[in-house]
Amino acid sequence: NIIRQGIPYGSIEIIGQLLDAPVKDILDILRLPQTTYNKKKRDNLMLTGRESEIILSIIELVDFGNLVFNNEEKKFQRWLKKPNISLANASPDSLLDSSTGIQEVMNCLNRLESGNLA
Repeated sequence: NIIRQGIPYGSIEIIGQLLDAPVKDILDILRLPQTTYNKKKRDNLMLTGRESEIILSIIELVDFGNLVFNNEEKKFQRWLKKPNISLANASPDSLLDSSTGIQEVMNCLNRLESGNLA
């Protein structure tokens, strides 16, 4: 129901803090123009189902990533920005714009957690 009802536009700023990324980068992930974001946030509107699903998936990923990195948020945030060989040299944060990309990053974190770096 949360996804269908949507989550507040203000959650975009929270995701930016969790990822150590500017709001503009989060808007790019969600494919939202800055003007739309400004208006809908000002009017206290909710994100669409797709946007809410991506945000909630990213929150889940960040929680798991911080766990894998022993709650060293900065270390995890740096890892997100570095090219990763198991992601075809893409940086994990570049894959956060789709459910499939988020799942691939989650798989990569699972491999890290189990000690399998390849």
